[in-house]
Amino acid sequence: MLAHLSGTCVALQGHTDSITTAALSPDECLLATASYDKTVRLWALSPHSSNSGTCLKVLQHTDPVSHVAFSGSSASAAAASSGFPAGAQQPPPRLVTVCDGHALWLWDVDSGACVAALGEHKDRVTSVAFSQDGRWLASTSQDRSVLVWDAAVGQLVGLFVGDAAMVCCCFVPRGALQPLPRVPQLLNGRLQVRLQPQAPVQVQQLQQQSADGEGEGAATGRVGTPAPAEVGLWPCLGGMTLMAGDTTGRVHFISCW
Repeated sequence: MLAHLSGTCVALQGHTDSITTAALSPDECLLATASYDKTVRLWALSPHSSNSGTCLKVLQHTDPVSHVAFSGSSASAAAASSGFPAGAQQPPPRLVTVCDGHALWLWDVDSGACVAALGEHKDRVTSVAFSQDGRWLASTSQDRSVLVWDAAVGQLVGLFVGDAAMVCCCFVPRGALQPLPRVPQLLNGRLQVRLQPQAPVQVQQLQQQSADGEGEGAATGRVGTPAPAEVGLWPCLGGMTLMAGDTTGRVHFISCW
C-alpha cells in the first residue's frame, strides 16, 4: 500500500523544453536541472532563505544537456577518506554538464562561470563522476575511453582505453577495497604510463607486438584511434580506485596510485 504524502508541492518553472536530469548539491542548498532547451538552471533550495525556489543562474549550452553532477568538495569526511591532506585548501565547488554531443562543460558553482570546455571524447559521453574530495572528475564515452580530469582547472590528467564502449564510472574511496594488483598484472602486462596530476598529459610512444606477432604498432593514446589492446595512462590520485563498466558486462577497477 502506498503511503499518503502530505505537504506543499512547489513547481519550479523556467525551462522551455523537457527536463532530462537533475542533481542536488552536497549541502542540499542547490538544485541543478538540465533540459532539452540547452540550458542548466541552478535553483535555491534553502528552507530558511527568502529566495528558496528561485532560479539563481542559467547556464547556456550549444546542445541539449543530458548529464549534470556537483562535486563533493564540501564534504570533509569524504575528503579525509580519499586522502586529502589535513588542513589543505579544499578544491572549489564545481558542476559538470554534458551535452548530447561529445563535450563536457565544467562550471564554477559560486560564480556560474564556465571554467573549461572538455572536448577530448570522440563519441557520446555516457557518464560522469567526481571523486569524493572533489579534486578529480572522471568521464566515460562510447569511444571506449575513461578520462580523468583535474576538476579545479579542467586539465586532462589520465585516460584508460578498453575494447568496448564505457557506460558508467565512479571513484571508490580508499580502504573500501582490498589492494588491487599493480597495473601490469591488472591489465595483463599491457601498456601503462604514470602521470603527475599537475603536469599536462604527455603520451609516450610505447611499442607493442601485433596480435599475430608480426610487426609492431605504436600506441599513442589518442582517444579517437585507440590501440586494440587496453591502454592505461594513470594519474597519481592519492591511492584511489576508479571503477568503470563497459557494454560487454565487464567492470574495470583502475588503480590510481
